[in-house]
Amino acid sequence: MSRSDLRRRTRLAAHGARARWRRHRVVAVARPDGGVLRWRRDERYPSAMLDGTYEPHLVARLTDLLHPGDHVLDVGANSGYLSLLAKALVGSEGRVVAVEPHPENLATLADRTRLTPDLPIAVLAVAAAPASGRATLD
Repeated sequence: MSRSDLRRRTRLAAHGARARWRRHRVVAVARPDGGVLRWRRDERYPSAMLDGTYEPHLVARLTDLLHPGDHVLDVGANSGYLSLLAKALVGSEGRVVAVEPHPENLATLADRTRLTPDLPIAVLAVAAAPASGRATLD
């Protein structure tokens, strides 16, 4: 898929996502460090993300391992939940790069990063694979 095709698909997915999100209000989600994440309710993602109980063992492990100034690469970032939590843990001195190829997830990531500007993450709209080439996402 060419870059222009990916951008077009991302714009179309974002347009559909924005139309769907108009019905959803912005919510605050508790972070392990006491702060909050802000994003819109969306039926595509588990409700555990809303109450801060999503992937508790992984979140606990990240909390134990990540320190201010660390760098994180989140391959397959999905909606950005773990990327944003990681950014809260590594602080302004650290860096988080979210890798996500799916256009709807990219639209969600863009919306969540706009709603939580105090946790800036870099987003790469690419897939990670052992070889270059074309693939179809399901």
